Amino acid sequence: MTVPDKLRATLTRYFTLSAEANGMDEAVKALLKSTKTRFMREITPAGTAWRQSAAAMFEQRNTLFDSGTLFRSLSASVLSKNQAEVGTNVPYAPEHQRGANGQVARPFLGFSEQDVKDITIIFSKAFQKALNS
Repeated sequence: MTVPDKLRATLTRYFTLSAEANGMDEAVKALLKSTKTRFMREITPAGTAWRQSAAAMFEQRNTLFDSGTLFRSLSASVLSKNQAEVGTNVPYAPEHQRGANGQVARPFLGFSEQDVKDITIIFSKAFQKALNS
């Protein structure tokens, strides 16, 4: 997943001034929360509704929620002072994210416009704190 340019610029400014990633943990937690919320609402990061699967329609359940394994596997990690990830280790996740092997693409990972705004605010506050300390 690629970080949007607008967010990358904010992160670059922040990490130039701060030796410690004070906002990274909060930012990655916010992204994980919004990812899980979108997953349950069955929408892409761009806000487009997923196409409902035939199985979900027939069984009257959420799409991509047969066993709940994919949803429960969503996790967030801070890897370093300037790197974090939100993702899953479920082997079939890429088929659903991108569409493959007969699966319709139902993207669940990525940054929404609101994520960019929220994370920019988180890092801006951390940036201000770094400037003031």
